[in-house]
Amino acid sequence: MEPIQNNNEILFIYDAKLSNPNGDMDNENKPRMDYDTNTNLVSDVRLKRYLRDYFEQQLKMDIFITDKAKDAKDRDKQLKKEDKSHASLIDSRMFGAVFA
Repeated sequence: MEPIQNNNEILFIYDAKLSNPNGDMDNENKPRMDYDTNTNLVSDVRLKRYLRDYFEQQLKMDIFITDKAKDAKDRDKQLKKEDKSHASLIDSRMFGAVFA
């Protein structure tokens, strides 16, 4: 197996003051906290949503997880109509996806 040649990494930094950037729905929407370091935590799901919104709205790139489809089967039908493959979708390439 050959090593990966074109590997990239992203450093995503954002600052939030007097806000709750990622409330915990299972805990009355309280901020997710690391009480040992007294810092707020942001889940990977929230970060992926930020990036998907940026790709779709600012860069006008196609993404798989979109609010234009009610579920994955509906989105798959849309892609087939547009003659696009899952490999062309930036979020599938960045975050991975399992297709059956």
